[in-house]
Amino acid sequence: MDRDQNSTPPPEQQQGDPTRVYVPTPTSQHILATLEFAKEDGEIVSISGMPGIGKTQSLKQLQQTSRNVWYCEFSDDTSSVFATLTEIAVALGINEVPSKPDDVRRQIVRRVQGSQGIILCDEAQHLNHKGFEVIRTIHDRSGVAIAFCGHLDLADKIARLPQLSGRITAPLRIGAARAEDADALFDAWGLTDKRSREYLRRYAANATGLRRIAKAFRQARRMALGAQKPISFEHIRAAWASLQETVIEA
Repeated sequence: MDRDQNSTPPPEQQQGDPTRVYVPTPTSQHILATLEFAKEDGEIVSISGMPGIGKTQSLKQLQQTSRNVWYCEFSDDTSSVFATLTEIAVALGINEVPSKPDDVRRQIVRRVQGSQGIILCDEAQHLNHKGFEVIRTIHDRSGVAIAFCGHLDLADKIARLPQLSGRITAPLRIGAARAEDADALFDAWGLTDKRSREYLRRYAANATGLRRIAKAFRQARRMALGAQKPISFEHIRAAWASLQETVIEA
């Protein structure tokens, strides 16, 4: 098919939002391979990268398609040891969390021991050194696999913790999304117009990566829906422009 001719079905003929569906981009496949290796061998791995490259979607895809996969998302307010353990306990389905951190840790160890499972620690750059160490202890005492996933500074934080960094196998560091990742999304979304693909592809390596591209496509889809027309390059360009910063002078 000539990609200069857009064959994207009219929005009214498309079911659901294609940007909300997981797409196995090359980067995501690399992330999943790292996670599957860790789960199979009971290892600790780290995955760090720029925002918007598909890290979280890859973690959740593994959770949806494999047994004994527990997803936790950390933040500034879960940096204490007790809060870190509580997040993991809740992910494991422990409804009554003990009041003492050591009791929580023991329950977690009992729950995951022998499970051949993996605990996915997303946004792990928010953990402090005690949080990292208590998760390492869970691994050491249970054999459960651990995946630390987060922004690029995650790798630097782990490097300053010798007991943890020495246990991490084949750390994965991803600088930015690639053009091949954007192409995989376009194929899945049915975006065939050559100009639209080239226009969006050049932004794949930006700070917001594939996430901003997906937002632009959703906005273009809404515009096309309102006009009752197939998605065109004009919709894509207008949608991207609508997402940029607007400055209103006083």
